[in-house]
Amino acid sequence: MKVADILGVNESTIRKFMENHGYMRVGSGFVLLDDMCNHREHTPNREKMTMENTDVINLHDLKENMMYLSSETETLKNIIKWFKARDDN
Repeated sequence: MKVADILGVNESTIRKFMENHGYMRVGSGFVLLDDMCNHREHTPNREKMTMENTDVINLHDLKENMMYLSSETETLKNIIKWFKARDDN
């Protein structure tokens, strides 16, 4: 079963999201591009550039977090299955 089917979205939606966040499709997976990124997503907005804006993305930490999520795929699938199967009526 595909992740898109589990999430109930189109595969192109996932692909566009990943590409907009600095990933490139390689085979059946996605690889983070360290040097290349989507400029729209990663260029600070002039209005938001203030001294209080301390949001800095550490690419190494982001990559580690994505690798961790990748290793927890089965757990995430089980959580999604449980969530869809629960009965809150």
